[in-house]
Amino acid sequence: MLFFLLLALIPGTLRVQIDSREGIILVVASYNPDTRRMSGFISDFEQAIVQKKVPYEIVVEDMGCKGLSEAPQWQERMRDILDRYRKNKQLKAVVLLGQEAWASFLAQGDFPDDIPFFGCYASVNGIALSSLNVPQRDWSYSVDMAALADSIGTAGGCLNRYDVDKNVDLIRSLYPDVRNIAFVSDNTYGGVSLQALMRREMLRYDDLRLIQIDSREGSDSVVSRITRLPQHSALLIGTWRVGDDGQYLMYSAMNDLIAENPTVPVFTLSGAGLESVAIGGYNPKYKSGAGEIAGQIAGYYHGKPGCGTFRTVRRGVPFQCQ
Repeated sequence: MLFFLLLALIPGTLRVQIDSREGIILVVASYNPDTRRMSGFISDFEQAIVQKKVPYEIVVEDMGCKGLSEAPQWQERMRDILDRYRKNKQLKAVVLLGQEAWASFLAQGDFPDDIPFFGCYASVNGIALSSLNVPQRDWSYSVDMAALADSIGTAGGCLNRYDVDKNVDLIRSLYPDVRNIAFVSDNTYGGVSLQALMRREMLRYDDLRLIQIDSREGSDSVVSRITRLPQHSALLIGTWRVGDDGQYLMYSAMNDLIAENPTVPVFTLSGAGLESVAIGGYNPKYKSGAGEIAGQIAGYYHGKPGCGTFRTVRRGVPFQCQ
């Protein structure tokens, strides 16, 4: 019989009551926990925690992240959330859902070693929010977020790893004459993080030119650049969900974009456009990770070695914490 999630809504916080109040697992979501992805994780996570007999209460906080223009405020929001619970000696673990929550947490610096934290719906690559002393358009330094997490505390979780080399190999295997790779990214933290990763990885390819197509340039500029792509170009999609004005783009926006130059072959680094405009791509097989993180928490508190470390999703290979 399924154990249904019991949610009691109080301002800004969701609480899931379990059998004991011996401790608290704090889950911080980047945005509304009622969205399908976030609520699905919370439901699966709660069931897994019960099944693994972890006697802790789950508390869910919402950061309410929206557009990238709010990024300088994310650190303060995360700090306020953590301050409320760090005073409580019952805090046993922190789970960060989404890129924004993950980056905002890591930007806080050192965290007590005896309270493990876990990332999910985030990636190994990212941009440190502490570097926001430059204009947003210059965010180009890609950071290994897993290594950063390990340096500040006891870290684990389920992170996606994007493989630029595999996508370049795929493009060249089908189009050996390609000399330009146009990378499409949008006005989100995930978008600029992937763009930074592309900039770093493409430095190794002396015979390829990276063309950056960024929704922050504005729709007219983006359309013009795609229309005027030089010969021997391929287009690689990162993300395309938010425009330069912070408005969410319709699902069909990618189709409309590619229609401006129907001769260019399209691939995807993230899976976006795979069912519509993209020929293919080498990308993670996205998954919830709720059961895995619950297993890591249970393993950590039961003293099992190897259960408080990162598991990365690459080539669609699932992982388990035994």
